[in-house]
Amino acid sequence: MSTSAPDQDTTDRLAELDVQVREAWTDYKDGLGKLDGTDYTDAEPESWDRLQETLRAIETDRARVNARVRESQGPTRRDP
Repeated sequence: MSTSAPDQDTTDRLAELDVQVREAWTDYKDGLGKLDGTDYTDAEPESWDRLQETLRAIETDRARVNARVRESQGPTRRDP
């Protein structure tokens, strides 16, 4: 069984995705931070939906990157 560490491009892409997650949460928090009462109540569901959509897209990208890493490593052998 051969394993290798992800290449630098892969490592960089995964780090970029981590940054995107932090930015998405920051945008969510900042977008609601100064709102209160009815303004917050009205804005929060749409903000949450937008955050969830962004996080799903990021996780889809992360899954693609990880799949490419697994494919490049070839089949794995399982011990009985």
